[in-house]
Amino acid sequence: MLYEVRIWGKDLKCDVCFENQWFKSTLKTELVSEENGWEYNKEVRYMFECKKCGNCRIFGKVSNEDNIEDVKITISPILEVPPIISIDVSNIKKSKELHLLLKEKLEFPDFYGENWDAFWDAITGLVELPDKLEFIGWAKLQKKLPRDATIMKKCLVDYNKESYVKKCEFIFN
Repeated sequence: MLYEVRIWGKDLKCDVCFENQWFKSTLKTELVSEENGWEYNKEVRYMFECKKCGNCRIFGKVSNEDNIEDVKITISPILEVPPIISIDVSNIKKSKELHLLLKEKLEFPDFYGENWDAFWDAITGLVELPDKLEFIGWAKLQKKLPRDATIMKKCLVDYNKESYVKKCEFIFN
């Protein structure tokens, strides 16, 4: 999901390309400090990744783990993810076509690498998948691009095994 971000009332713009649309991650860190007798200090940090160029901005400690609302950061969703996305893969003939279609339909960032490692990175950390993702013409894709169909299906099945992602129902028609 894409976000517009304001920090202390000012729009966050990319230092590289001046874009103001971001992917967001929340990072929880545990720090060990020798000075404090090896105490663990849990902190929450935000990481924003520019939609256009991939430049990342990580903000230092923004709150304690228990009080994330304590921050002067406003994060507003730009687009809501529809509950179901249907992707017609029946006319795909080449792997590159498939990756470009996935990039378009799932709103991957411009810097998407169009390979299966990049696909995994995108679905597990850059975009939010819908509740249901339907592939129309799956049998045709399996015949034309068996290797790609197998890898994509494995990625999607493995996606739902990850503990940190919202689950998605995959329909292969």
